[in-house]
Amino acid sequence: MNRRGALASIASLLAVPGKDAWGQGRPQGTKRLGLFFRGNSDQDFTKDFGKKRLGVALASRGWIEGKTVEVVARVASDDRSQHVASAQQLVDLRPDVIHTNTWFLARALQTVTTTIPIVASIGDPVGTGLAKSLARPGGNVTGFSLAYDLVAHKQLGLLKELLPRLETIHSFASVTSDSIEEFRMEAVRKAGLALKLWKSLSQLDAALGKMKVDGRMAFSVPIWLSGYNTSGGGWKEAASVALRHRMASVGWGPTYVDAGGLMAFSMLYQGDMFVRVAVVIDRVLRGANPATMPFEMPERSSLAINRVTAATLGLHIPSDWLLRADHVVAG
Repeated sequence: MNRRGALASIASLLAVPGKDAWGQGRPQGTKRLGLFFRGNSDQDFTKDFGKKRLGVALASRGWIEGKTVEVVARVASDDRSQHVASAQQLVDLRPDVIHTNTWFLARALQTVTTTIPIVASIGDPVGTGLAKSLARPGGNVTGFSLAYDLVAHKQLGLLKELLPRLETIHSFASVTSDSIEEFRMEAVRKAGLALKLWKSLSQLDAALGKMKVDGRMAFSVPIWLSGYNTSGGGWKEAASVALRHRMASVGWGPTYVDAGGLMAFSMLYQGDMFVRVAVVIDRVLRGANPATMPFEMPERSSLAINRVTAATLGLHIPSDWLLRADHVVAG
């Protein structure tokens, strides 16, 4: 073999791995969807994906797992120092689009790629620096603003209006692993209130038993924690603690009020969120530019009030609150 032929053979061998890093073994035209969430294993998100709600929603738009779309995933631990490395592992798989649901995971992704589109469901895209504006993100991240910052500010505004002497917000949370709690903490700081954060509801319950609870303190209930969610028994337990200590409280949805909580405020999207995410992912896979795709915002807010609990606590609910409330428990 002459020198030119030998060099050509070496070049062809060296080219094979790079070619396979993106498209080898997949049918022509197949796209790759990356998923980046907190979890225990990558298979949590890839196993039976086609049967899950997002998979079904994508299939209805022509993106069928194993045929027109390949799904790859990487999980992120609670240790944020490891997120960039995990994001890099996913980016190295060269997905056409990545979906995530936490601002600090989106930030880790954006640290390692400014070109792969990221569809994210996050609390405050602009405030966290992921987008220049909601109308024109200007980068590679688009998706959904869940408006957690607005919700937290509104909840505190309701408490302050109801309790003019309010000084301290009590709650419980695992702040290091829950981005929603960070929005709540920032809202408390901007409202000029003190935040006393407990590790668990039982710890809060015990602490309140040793305090003189009055109108200078209130209870802000987290939207979710392990074992505390809108479909479980956590809301009822939280409402019971607040009522037992005669403390005003605010939660994140009508379920909390139905469980005996004083009031709740939240922002709502209409319809199945997975269907809406699938629509945005579909648009990106078909060539839409995330830099010019506005973030979707919740369509409406929801205020819920429990008049029975208010009466028990000796609190007067303003009449205009009751008029604009979407849900009132009157007894």
